[in-house]
Amino acid sequence: MEAFFSTPGTSDSITFKIKEDIRNAKKHIYCAVCYWDDEDICDAIITSKAQLKKLVLNNGLPSTGVLDKLTKNSINMVFLGTSSHPYSNMHHKFIIIDDILWIGSFNFTLNAKERNYESMIRLEVVKKKESINKVIDTYKKEFNRIWRLGEYLKDVVQVGKGTCNSCKKVVANPFEHYLIDIIYSEGNLSDIVFFCSENITLYPSAESVFKCSVCGSNNAIISGNIKHIEELSNEYETIIDYRNYGATVCSKCFLDGNYR
Repeated sequence: MEAFFSTPGTSDSITFKIKEDIRNAKKHIYCAVCYWDDEDICDAIITSKAQLKKLVLNNGLPSTGVLDKLTKNSINMVFLGTSSHPYSNMHHKFIIIDDILWIGSFNFTLNAKERNYESMIRLEVVKKKESINKVIDTYKKEFNRIWRLGEYLKDVVQVGKGTCNSCKKVVANPFEHYLIDIIYSEGNLSDIVFFCSENITLYPSAESVFKCSVCGSNNAIISGNIKHIEELSNEYETIIDYRNYGATVCSKCFLDGNYR
């Protein structure tokens, strides 16, 4: 484990070392960062030989040369948060490069590099260091959660604004704004659909709190349904069996893929 700091007037050791790790990446780069206008790390990710590159960015991120470059080079990106009131920033600042995790206060910006007082910690998977390895695994799970949510929202939320494509309102909390249907067909997960709940009466309401049926916590309920569709046949006819249950999973279990 190593600690790095940036101070106005000193050389930028954080960007230098992150770029070095990116250049050496072979498997994956998973990055979640709130603000980004420094093209150095952007260029390093684009030219990296890593097999998989995924970025979770903030909807409040201004349109910059970085976004243009990432888009032009087909880097996989999703966006969370909003750019207007009520604000909800995707405020993470971490990057996972193969078995290395960088966490701290450092956005990928010129201000962070040249003007601000910032800190980052670099953790690397090491044999017999179970506590460090557990931290890195926990961040990988969190990245997968927010990536999955970004994938769900990309067709229903306006990128760059964080507003609902249907009602045009700001989506500060997608689990309150949308009715979520989790659909199984013949026992297999078939689809997950987000419906704008504006002008729809929800039973129970989004304000109700229940125990999650998966983890048992008292997190707010996901408003929606778990639907099972099966085709049943007998000697006379084929019947579509359609079963519908109220969803009682919390947002964490939902994003972990624990729906039932």
